[in-house]
Amino acid sequence: MKNSEELKTISLSTFKRRSGEYIRQMKQSKKPIVLTLDGKPKLIIQDAKSFQPLLDAYEKARLFDAIQYGVRELQKGRELTPEQIFEECYAFRK
Repeated sequence: MKNSEELKTISLSTFKRRSGEYIRQMKQSKKPIVLTLDGKPKLIIQDAKSFQPLLDAYEKARLFDAIQYGVRELQKGRELTPEQIFEECYAFRK
């Protein structure tokens, strides 16, 4: 996992035992925690408020991808509706 060394990493069993403590830490630090199973990263947990900017950035990136796709298709002579652009742009990523 890239950049996980910068994040707090704990085992899932430790999180289960001390979840209240770790939830307070996440709310305070605004940083996610990597949960491991058998020593390997399996989950990332984060408080909802600090997760929202990531969702916003993701939506902007999706929109940017769709715009680029639409422009490329228009350059090929295909005129697509916004619905067609999103459908085609994301069909291959499912």
